[in-house]
Amino acid sequence: MSPMYFIKLYHEVLDDPKMGKLPDWLYRRCIEFFLLAGRQDQDGLLPPVEDMLWTLHLPDEMKLRQALQMLAEVGVTYCDDQGQWWIKNFAKRQAASTSTERVRQYRKRERNVDETKRFIDRDIELDIDIDRESEDASVPDGFEKLRELAERLTGLMMTATDSRTIKVWEQSGVVEGDIAGALQWRKENDKPPVRSISQLAGGVETERAKRIQGESARKLTAGISNQELQAAGYDTR
Repeated sequence: MSPMYFIKLYHEVLDDPKMGKLPDWLYRRCIEFFLLAGRQDQDGLLPPVEDMLWTLHLPDEMKLRQALQMLAEVGVTYCDDQGQWWIKNFAKRQAASTSTERVRQYRKRERNVDETKRFIDRDIELDIDIDRESEDASVPDGFEKLRELAERLTGLMMTATDSRTIKVWEQSGVVEGDIAGALQWRKENDKPPVRSISQLAGGVETERAKRIQGESARKLTAGISNQELQAAGYDTR
């Protein structure tokens, strides 16, 4: 039997709760056990405990046996009737891929490449459109003012996606106070800093709606005394 010079370590380990909840020292020991089983090359059989102690330069046999037992409790290792320790499902996980599996993985990689290329091509086209707009003297002043405001208030530079957001803001009549209000709300509610201007789209729309509602209410109540408003059920405090 030819020796195994490497093992398969699946990236799904990152999302596996039984692995993710292990203490750091046990997580490391688990990976070392995987490697030892690979070097042993006997379908997941681990070397004798004494050999593992020497290979891993560990002085405490009880600590090593504790690690094996703790991993057994979460289904990673098991001990057979002869007292030998094994990595569960190791042979199945390390088996060579069948032709069907290789074809499936190839097609998946091709789909990912095509998807990535599509997004790159789209972003390139958007960047070209923005460059053309920046060179076009007919770009409205309102867009440029909003861009400058957004960049100044957020400390971020406009991207292709942000350009579309700012165009919507210009068409809907967004003002500086709407952007500042959205940022202030995030700060007061312990939200993380935005990484792009477009992340503020929802908050800015909410602030704009509140501002318009307030302006409408003030127009409706203009010239009406507090007593009259209170009689109509308005809170004038």
